[in-house]
Amino acid sequence: MRMADKLKTDPYMVLSDRVLKNMAVLRPRDTAQLAMIKGIGEKKLEQYGRELLELLASHPSQERPSIFTDEDRSVVRQFLTAQSHKSLKGRFDVGFALDDHTVVKRGKRIYTKIGQMAYEYKYGGEKTLVDRLADEMAKFLREHEKYRDVEALVAVPSTVKQRAYDPVPRLARALSERIGIPWPPEALVKTRQTRPQKEMENETQKIRNVRDAFRVADQSFVRGKRVLLIDDLYDSGATLNECTRVLRGAGAKALLALTLTRTTHSM
Repeated sequence: MRMADKLKTDPYMVLSDRVLKNMAVLRPRDTAQLAMIKGIGEKKLEQYGRELLELLASHPSQERPSIFTDEDRSVVRQFLTAQSHKSLKGRFDVGFALDDHTVVKRGKRIYTKIGQMAYEYKYGGEKTLVDRLADEMAKFLREHEKYRDVEALVAVPSTVKQRAYDPVPRLARALSERIGIPWPPEALVKTRQTRPQKEMENETQKIRNVRDAFRVADQSFVRGKRVLLIDDLYDSGATLNECTRVLRGAGAKALLALTLTRTTHSM
């Protein structure tokens, strides 16, 4: 009520009765535990978190000690600091990115952990990051049931050829070594040169840019198989959709897409 008076609003606009009751039962003792309570988002945590924790600490409950254990606290911290896998939309059967490329925190757009590595790997010449990125992809594949029983690995062909190394084929090779799934470098090839999708102004231009720009060199490699299609960054999805169309035309049984990050343009 003091907070509501200060903000000149109703108390339920600060915190609902349900949130207050949950705090009274759960007795959070730190920010990580407080963040677990439904209705306490990042904004409320920043606005009221310190005061709420001080209030709870000043009124200890003799009947209801905190139900959070030290193990709970450790699990919560790991959850809050871990990347969040992001669903992708497209013609493929299943699609995910390891994380968003960037996020907004306290009014500023910053790279996620995976986003920072992906940027430095693709644009900063840090080719040794391929091992860490491939490890993250391999971990994702081991933990997600929908991606089990993959039989073939296909990489989206690179657009820019002037780089010191091709980031996606290099990533595909490293991932293939970790998961034991074959990756023929020429499975999916370019039929013509395309421009970087980020140079396109709208979705129509992006679709036209990649239309009929790929072909499957050896259809026997994908025919009747569950194919894992990988790329570094997911933007509009136009490139992955076109690759999916071509691979389906070559007889692929299922298409599962996986990228390092998802950009803000795709949300």
